Order: sequence, then structure tokens, then C-alpha cells
Amino acid sequence: MNSIKMYVIRDAKSPQWYFQHIEDYSSMMGYLAKNHPRYTHKFTTDIKQAMHFGTTNEVLEFIKEHSIEGTIVKDPYQERISKTAFKYMGENYGEAITYIYGMIGNSNEKMLAASKALKVNANTLIKFMKDPYSVAAHIRDRIVENLGNLEKAVKAVG
Repeated sequence: MNSIKMYVIRDAKSPQWYFQHIEDYSSMMGYLAKNHPRYTHKFTTDIKQAMHFGTTNEVLEFIKEHSIEGTIVKDPYQERISKTAFKYMGENYGEAITYIYGMIGNSNEKMLAASKALKVNANTLIKFMKDPYSVAAHIRDRIVENLGNLEKAVKAVG
């Protein structure tokens, strides 16, 4: 499972686009207009050509570092490969739970804001944090997909 990278970044504005790479124009600065950016984000419609990540934390760090507006999704092709290779022992949601708990702590207000940002109700989020496999697979995927929204929502509460 460690060698299979299953997560990609989907563009927040256009969900049919997936993050491919960062285009670097810094060596061409003399040829470009003054207001042209040095770095741009390149997207593709083919999920197989998108940049893949191994864990949700890797994706979150990359999104924060490069200011990408997007959501985290699983690549269904990679998931199928991991299952057929018999390496699939179930997704490890420990990193996601640790990240969520680190953001909300023991605050009820932050828990409600987190549940709204992750697009699940608070009881489902609590159930997920206690045992991720006690909730349906599509709900687990929805929580992971919306982890990028969590930081903004929790900071808004205070």
C-alpha cells in the first residue's frame, strides 16, 4: 500500500480538472510580460495524468504550501490496482483523525464548524473519529475529500 499513491487534487472551481504540476516560468522572466506569474498551476482532465499522493497529509501539506484551491479525492484506478495487488488491507484513516482532532481539540463550537466543513453531521463525525469503519465508505470518502475546508472553518470560529 505504501508504494501505491491513491489521492489526487480536484480543482475547487471546475471539478472535472485535476492538478497535474506546477509550471515554472522563472527562467523566462525576460521574455514574459511584467504581470505574468512566475509559477502557474497546470490542470488536466485525465485523472491518470494527475499528480498522485500517498496520504491525505501529503496532499494537505502540498495544498497549503502551493496555495491550491482544491479538494482531495481518491483515484478509482489506483484503488482498483491496490485491491487487485492484494496490498489493500483497508485505508488508514489515523492521519485524518489526528488532523481533525488537532484542529478541533475539545471545543464543541469547533466540532460543529468541522462537521459543517466536512459535510457530515456532528454525530457521524464523532462516530468516524472513534471508529472510521463504523460509517459507510462514501461518508469516509466525503470526510477525506473535504479536509481542505477544515482549517478555514475552524479558524473562523476562533
